[in-house]
Amino acid sequence: ESPRFLSVIGMVAAGSISECELEPGTAIRIMTGAPVPKGADSVVRFEDTDELLRRGSSVGQQLPTEIGILCEVETGLNIRRAGEDITKGSIVLSKGVVIRPSEVGVLASLGHSRLS
Repeated sequence: ESPRFLSVIGMVAAGSISECELEPGTAIRIMTGAPVPKGADSVVRFEDTDELLRRGSSVGQQLPTEIGILCEVETGLNIRRAGEDITKGSIVLSKGVVIRPSEVGVLASLGHSRLS
């Protein structure tokens, strides 16, 4: 039955690790590239929630306390396991590449939040 409502207990940014552990009926906003928090068994895309419908142009200005899930959710949905996309030892970005948002996403998904 849709939507299913969950309490939002926090947020984890790309390159960060959540200290929260999910329990049944709870959710954490997770940005692309962030590690999946403990207790999570799936990730629902923003587009498959009711946040845009409920909040309109104020989306992103503050964390909601509740979120409605508008799609069927199966265990493992939208979760990539370590090494699934890029294997150990692979060259991810070549020397001299300009770092743009897409490159930041790749680096964050590998756990890099700073470059030197």
